[in-house]
Amino acid sequence: MTTPQPEQARTVRTMCPMNCHPTFCGMQVTVAGERLVEIRGDKENPDSRGFLCVRGQAAGEIIGNPRRILYPMVRRTRGSDNWDVVSWDQALDRIAEGFRAAGREAVGLWGGHGMLANDYGTFAHTELLLRFGNMYGCQWWDGSMICWGLGGFGLGLTGLLEANTKEDMGRHSDLIIFWGANITSQPNTGRHIAAAPGWWLSTCA
Repeated sequence: MTTPQPEQARTVRTMCPMNCHPTFCGMQVTVAGERLVEIRGDKENPDSRGFLCVRGQAAGEIIGNPRRILYPMVRRTRGSDNWDVVSWDQALDRIAEGFRAAGREAVGLWGGHGMLANDYGTFAHTELLLRFGNMYGCQWWDGSMICWGLGGFGLGLTGLLEANTKEDMGRHSDLIIFWGANITSQPNTGRHIAAAPGWWLSTCA
C-alpha cells in the first residue's frame, strides 16, 4: 500500500475578484491541488504594492463556503424565510413569465455593481445584459444612476477631470478637495494624495 504524498503547493499571481473598479489590487494565491492555502497582496503589483483591503483578505472565505448559494432558489411564500432549490429551467421560466405579465416597457434590468468588473475585465458582463435589454426592448439601468452619476457630475464641475490619473493629481495639484469622500476606502489613491505638494481638504457630505 502506497502512502499518499502531500500535494505540492504553488503560488499563482492574479487580481482581487472583489470588483473594486478600477483598482484591481494584485493578489498572490497559494494553492495545493484544489485547496486554497493562503491569500496575500502582491508586493510587485505597481499600483496596489501588496495592499489588500479587508474584503480582498476575506476573499478566501468564498471558496468552499458551505453557505454559498450554488443553485437557483425560490421563496415558498411572499415574506417567508423558507426557500426551495429549483432547476435553472424552472427559474428562467418563472422570470420569463414575470416579464410577459409586466410587459417589456415595464421591465428594467439592473445588474448591480457585482457585475461591473471581474477577473475577465471591466463591463464584460454588463455589456451582455445591455445587449439582452436592447434585443428584448426593455429598460436597462446603469449602476451610476444610484451612486456614481452625481459624484461624476460633481467631479466634472470642479475640474478634476482635467487630471489624468491619481498620480498626476498627487504630483501637480496645489489644492485637492474631497467632498463627501472616504479616502480610507481608496488606499491606492490615498497614498498619492498624502504625498501631494499642496494642501488637501476632506469634507463630509
